[in-house]
Amino acid sequence: MNELTPNLSPGADRDESRQRRSSRRRPLEATVQVIEPQAGLGVTINVSDGGMRVAVDCPLAPNEICLMVVRELGKPEQLVRGRVAWAIDHAGDGCIAGLQRLGLH
Repeated sequence: MNELTPNLSPGADRDESRQRRSSRRRPLEATVQVIEPQAGLGVTINVSDGGMRVAVDCPLAPNEICLMVVRELGKPEQLVRGRVAWAIDHAGDGCIAGLQRLGLH
């Protein structure tokens, strides 16, 4: 197989995704308040050392830079800056998105 021939074997996408991801995902129950690029509210689905998957009530687009507050019960809130790696729009009901964590600088 070369770069022009896709791997069509079952589970190929999962295997490639696992190779790209440098750390394991873990569940996290937290609320998310999107501040930029536009206001929105949502929840985390899971997190890893490099990012998080969220469901929010506002649209997000790949490569947008987001600023958000993450609030986990019993812990101090965190200001998080991230780049939208991918997003799935849910017909006006917001989206599910994967964000790559960036520094706050």
